[in-house]
Amino acid sequence: MSQVYVVGHASGQPSPGGFGIIIRQGGRVLLEREQALDITTTLSATLTGVREALTELPPGCIYTEIHINHITAYNLLMELIQPDRHRVKDILNEITILAGQRRIETEYIHLWPGTHRDLDTAETMAHSSARRAWTTIGSPACPHCGDQMTSRRLTDGSFWVCQTPHCGGRLRQYERSI
Repeated sequence: MSQVYVVGHASGQPSPGGFGIIIRQGGRVLLEREQALDITTTLSATLTGVREALTELPPGCIYTEIHINHITAYNLLMELIQPDRHRVKDILNEITILAGQRRIETEYIHLWPGTHRDLDTAETMAHSSARRAWTTIGSPACPHCGDQMTSRRLTDGSFWVCQTPHCGGRLRQYERSI
């Protein structure tokens, strides 16, 4: 049996955001992952995290507990309420199809924030990825590695700086005149 902990975060509705996921199997951590999302809501970020966690499960994970702290996401996944937005419907359909294709039997469990160590870690990751999303909106790709770049003010001006450790890629930002 696998346990998955998923938290999504967005500070505005919609706004840049992100999710954090932790996958455990047999008491050991198989994966910790966070991802920034350009424009999302907390609900969509949570559901996107669930979808991505299902894709990351190793083959043979037939029974999986998915722990989330977003009550609306839980109610949607349990089909206690119906989605009211097309984007949410699309993600829910993707989750259903993915679980069926991979023959994964899921049990969704709602946990309140602050009640489980792994959920708290996933929440920290979601907040971190959301902060990163805010600083990389509209950022160019790094000319060295292709990853997203973050806006930084350095002593010799404003630059786009690669967020990949030890890459060193940077581009000068120029002010636009009106």
